Amino acid sequence: MRSEDSTNEIDVLTPTFGSRFIREPIPKNTLPSDEMPSRVAYQVIHDELEIDCHPLQNMASFVTTWVEPEAEALIVENAPKNIIDLDEYPQANKIADRCVAIVSDLLHAPENGIGTTTIGSSEAGMLAGLAMKFRWKEAGHGSGQPNLVRSRSVHVCWEKFCTFFDVEQRIVPLGDKAFQVDPDAYEALIDENTIGVLGVMGTTTTGLYEPIEQIAQVIERVNRERDLNVGIHVDAASGGFVAPFLDADIKWDFRIPCVRSINVSGHKYGLALPGIGLCIWRSKCDVPGTLRFPIDYLGGTNDRIVFNFTRSSAPIVVLYYNFLRLGRKGYTRVMENIRGTAVYLAGQLLETGIFTLVNDPSVSIPIIVARLSRPDVHHPDALQQICKSLRQHGWVIPVYNVPFGAKHNVPVMRICVRESFSRDQADMLIEHFTEALQGFHTLETGEPDKRPIPESHLQKRTHRIIC
Repeated sequence: MRSEDSTNEIDVLTPTFGSRFIREPIPKNTLPSDEMPSRVAYQVIHDELEIDCHPLQNMASFVTTWVEPEAEALIVENAPKNIIDLDEYPQANKIADRCVAIVSDLLHAPENGIGTTTIGSSEAGMLAGLAMKFRWKEAGHGSGQPNLVRSRSVHVCWEKFCTFFDVEQRIVPLGDKAFQVDPDAYEALIDENTIGVLGVMGTTTTGLYEPIEQIAQVIERVNRERDLNVGIHVDAASGGFVAPFLDADIKWDFRIPCVRSINVSGHKYGLALPGIGLCIWRSKCDVPGTLRFPIDYLGGTNDRIVFNFTRSSAPIVVLYYNFLRLGRKGYTRVMENIRGTAVYLAGQLLETGIFTLVNDPSVSIPIIVARLSRPDVHHPDALQQICKSLRQHGWVIPVYNVPFGAKHNVPVMRICVRESFSRDQADMLIEHFTEALQGFHTLETGEPDKRPIPESHLQKRTHRIIC
């Protein structure tokens, strides 16, 4: 049986460097009839994967693509350890508990809070969603279909949650003058069947922080006036390791009484490799017993709150390594450095005169979301063509539509700045952007763009590594 993506593939691999050992092509979708030397198997796979983009040039993703050699060593040492085996790997589980405690402290969780590690922030979010649904059901507030109130600018995992678990989505539109929600718009969507309100710290499509504190004020008023008990879950997959270090004055976490749970990603700005997420709840009362399934056939008793079962302890160990290695001061310096690079790159893009920023990376997560603004660029696929031409230099920059107001979408591009992206690389990207813009001008007009490239785009700058 083939996967959906393999139906049009040629059914064999024909290796080059391995050909002196292999006289026949290697089947792709069936098990080879004979064995091969380990070095040859490695080379065959290595060569095929070389066609992928270099992870350091993958600007589409928030996900960490680089860790220190010591962290790599810990990955190799701990990859065989299944974190679910509590009795067999008690120290790995203690490290997982420490990660939960450290993140809980960062998010100002009360002492009676509870949390869990997960395979990623999507699993963490779904666990939080189920906790909200089960709490609503146990409370017996409503008899209709449960609903979740959220903005249009959320991660796809929330659409999956609502589809998989039969929850109605009540969507707050983005404003007509900015890519942001109006807190007052939540009031009309909340009723006795609302399991919770979703707020996002660092939206997937725009990078903006949603105004959690202002949304909470609306919810608290609605709860008082209608005798409800609606809480907030904060999806902080992207902003959960940014805001505590760079934007500590913004109230969005457990300092707000009606925030019941928060999910964060350890493999985004937590600086670990995939996959590690965490979900933190305000108290044990916020986690219904229906989310716990005690098992004892591995030795001892384990009732961790997870969807997935078998998974490696390596990402958890690497996250804990980062906590020890960097501490609060180190994380702050790394985040300042990443944001500084994002602000610099955003400024260089603005200097081209062709882009308008959707977000301000100095007050959001360190990504750049931009749209075309120059009057002489009218081609409907202009942004797509510009980013496609950057692929020739190895850069991967996505283009997608962002909802703007209630009636239309705006095409934007997104550049995710990570720790591995240096100021020098930003300068190289700007050079390639300038080439792409000149090429697009030629395509549109038939004449080369003779406007000079700003000198600031060509200057090389050094980027100090955080030690």
